Amino acid sequence: MNRSLKIAPALLAWALCGQASAAFTLDQTFDLAVKKSESLTLGQLEVERAQQTGEAIRTRTRPRLRLNGDFDRVYSKVGSSNIRGDWQPSLQTELRHPLYEGGGIKAQLQSVEYLTTAARWELEAQKEQLYLQIAELFYQIIGSEADIGNLHESERIYRERIRTLKARARIGRSRDAEVLAAQTQLDAIIAQIKAAASQRDIAQRRLAWLTGQTPPLVLTDRLNLADLKLNPTQQKVLPTVEAAKARVALAESRIEEARSVNKPRVDLIAAHAWNYPFPDGEQANRLSFGVGLTWTLYDAGEVDANVRTAVIERSQANVTQSLQTRENTLIREQAEQAFRDGLVQIRLYDQALAAAERNVKLQQNEFENGLLTNLEVMQALDQRLQIKRNRDQAIYDAKLAYVEAQLQVRGLPKAGQP
Repeated sequence: MNRSLKIAPALLAWALCGQASAAFTLDQTFDLAVKKSESLTLGQLEVERAQQTGEAIRTRTRPRLRLNGDFDRVYSKVGSSNIRGDWQPSLQTELRHPLYEGGGIKAQLQSVEYLTTAARWELEAQKEQLYLQIAELFYQIIGSEADIGNLHESERIYRERIRTLKARARIGRSRDAEVLAAQTQLDAIIAQIKAAASQRDIAQRRLAWLTGQTPPLVLTDRLNLADLKLNPTQQKVLPTVEAAKARVALAESRIEEARSVNKPRVDLIAAHAWNYPFPDGEQANRLSFGVGLTWTLYDAGEVDANVRTAVIERSQANVTQSLQTRENTLIREQAEQAFRDGLVQIRLYDQALAAAERNVKLQQNEFENGLLTNLEVMQALDQRLQIKRNRDQAIYDAKLAYVEAQLQVRGLPKAGQP
């Protein structure tokens, strides 16, 4: 029995250590989401599809070997002779190697390169959007936990106060209405705890779905507010802007691609033809070498229409690039302003909380001396609770704003880094 008692604390300590080690930071949570995300998988497949399109286009510069065969019944009549029907099998083999294709393949390969570049940058943009989504859920959960902790602390204070008021009511030093008012406020606090817990659980389920983990996830916040500094002079390459630039270049390349359709094409041709009139004819073989020219002289305006379409696509891409540049600038400025304002709010809340703490102590002393009613003390308690809740929310809002601003500066965290 004594041995089992000694083992139990060791197992408990091991379990607690295991729980602590399972806590995820923001960047570690993001790593899990990257591995789970079907959207990112689709984005990567889009990159690979663009690359494979280039491989298919490159094959057009290689020789082609074609084989055609026929087995025909041929009827003929010469002069006054009877109609004669013969079976004539034939076989044609042609080797065609492109010598000049008007620059179309080069333009298509250039388009594929720009398309692949755009797909890669769009994949990076999707990762950044996922990171912001994870960060919002992360700090919503962390903030809800802090809020629930504040509410539980107020619940404990009110329960103790209700017991004190009931004892005072029995000896006539407090009124039953004071007890009822405190009980009403306690019920309201319990309802707030339930609401905050519900919001936290919804965020937990969403985060678990994104990361492929079993809820609830144990989270730990490594950001120290005092260490957070903005770097307004630094600017990274923005994926959405770079993707838009690649789309502009893609549209330019497709204009050249459309114009190359009407240019002449030259092929080296080697052909062999075999024919054998069956049953009593003589077989014939024909071997030829030469150069083939293909040149569209009139296309009914198809090329011009395709060029105009590509020009419109280029205009759209230019507008998108301008829009993405302005939007990213706005997002960064808003995030940096929200972070700076958050620091000011936190400092003011700290001052207000210190004053509220002094006010609660003073009011409790005056209540004990009969100078104040319990309702006035409850107002001071409620004021302190609200300030603490607002302060904690401001802290996590400021951290989220900092993360969003830094994403515009440093980009995504490296995989596996805390």
